[in-house]
Amino acid sequence: MVDHLTLAARLADCDRDEPISRAKDYGLTEWFDYRTSTLSTGTAKRLWYVMCTTGKFDVVVLAEPFNGVDEESTRMMVSDINEWRKESLVLLVAHAMPNGLTVDQTLSLPRGGG
Repeated sequence: MVDHLTLAARLADCDRDEPISRAKDYGLTEWFDYRTSTLSTGTAKRLWYVMCTTGKFDVVVLAEPFNGVDEESTRMMVSDINEWRKESLVLLVAHAMPNGLTVDQTLSLPRGGG
């Protein structure tokens, strides 16, 4: 897992400590030495989230980031997203919005059918 975090830091042109510190905050420390293929869905989703949101960005696109993660991780993600929206465009695709998430605009798509 640490190799993935290191790669994310390199791609984001930031210090490796950033994603590693955030991964620790998200409770991923005990899996640092595990292969990512052995991670549970929730653990893999938290790793994905940290990797995809490493570094500075003007735009972040997140598709269903809350699916498969625990309540505490969801609260942390909501806090992250609420902070990022102050300086960045956050495009979030989700079936349900968690409590506390600040949303400026919502686009609802019609359900299928011809």
